[in-house]
Amino acid sequence: MSTREGETCPGADTDGVRDVRGDRTAPETWLACRVLCRDDRVVGTVDDVLLDSDSATAEWVVVRLRGPHLRHHRAVPVAMLRDLGDDLRVATSRPHLVASPRVRPRQPMTSADELALYRYWHG
Repeated sequence: MSTREGETCPGADTDGVRDVRGDRTAPETWLACRVLCRDDRVVGTVDDVLLDSDSATAEWVVVRLRGPHLRHHRAVPVAMLRDLGDDLRVATSRPHLVASPRVRPRQPMTSADELALYRYWHG
C-alpha cells in the first residue's frame, strides 16, 4: 500500500518547506535526523527508512521516540515529512504520533503492519 502521487495525509502542513516525497537521494541522509512534530518540538530520531517493495522508493520513516517512550518506534508516511535542512518535520502532533501503531525497528514490515499503519494515518 502506498500514498498515490499528489495525495497528502490529513493535517499535512503546506508551509512552503521542501516536500521529501519522490526524492530518491534523501533517504540515506535521513538516518539519525531529528524529527520534529508540527509545533517544532523534537519527537525523536530517524532509525530506519522502509522502501516500497515494488518501486524501491521511500515509503515509511521509522522514528525512535524520545522521552518516556524511548524504546518505542513508530512509522510515519514519507508523505507527511518536510525537509527542514538538518531536521525533518512530521505534519502531526506528538500525541497523535505516539498513539500510532508500534513497529519493530530494522525488521521488514508485514502486510498486517502496513495495513494498520495505513488505516491509522490515512483514515
